[in-house]
Amino acid sequence: MSFGLKKDWNGELSYGLEWVRAEPSNPDAWYVVAAARETLGQLPGAIEAAKHAIQLNSSKFAYWFRLCESYMRMGTRAGYQDLARGCASHLPQLAQEDGEWFSTGNLYYSLAELQPSLYQNAKEAYLQDLKLSPKAAGAWQNLGNTEWQMGHLKDAEDDFQKAIQLGNTNAAQNLRMLQQFIQACFNQKQTIDHTRSPDFGIVQAYNQHCGSISGEIPVQIIRVP
Repeated sequence: MSFGLKKDWNGELSYGLEWVRAEPSNPDAWYVVAAARETLGQLPGAIEAAKHAIQLNSSKFAYWFRLCESYMRMGTRAGYQDLARGCASHLPQLAQEDGEWFSTGNLYYSLAELQPSLYQNAKEAYLQDLKLSPKAAGAWQNLGNTEWQMGHLKDAEDDFQKAIQLGNTNAAQNLRMLQQFIQACFNQKQTIDHTRSPDFGIVQAYNQHCGSISGEIPVQIIRVP
């Protein structure tokens, strides 16, 4: 019996702790404790419980993902983001189902806010998800968001279009925002090109926000490090 579906996470935690006392060598029992503690915001306890589950069975995706997510939610203190990135490196070796690849992509997308190179990892995970489930509208939308962050705006536009075709309503708003962004970049580029001595701050802001735009979009600018 599990209280998780009812979202009674205090009940879920009590159930998990009782299960751990009864079967301390059962990794699923430790996982229930980890999931409940993470959801309740008890992150150090969630980390310890997830570690116990992994010590008992290191080949299960869900255990590693729970540990990675708990590390990530600890924020930037005490090197937890480094621990989260190290943990995440195990996930592609364990992911088998489309939902697991989707979760991996979401985790890498969040981690990429502090280390943008990880957007590539997120992209690869979403593509793996789509190989297994080509009609996963959520994966197409999240792939579009990732491509946008990487500066691949034409690819992002295509991804959002596919998500819309598959019924994802959020993708329509994202597509409109992307198209407005592209137009704003184009207008700003035109202004810079037609100004004899453009202000350095304006150029720098353009480089930073418009990034390196690929494909058929008529703007080509290298992102400032």
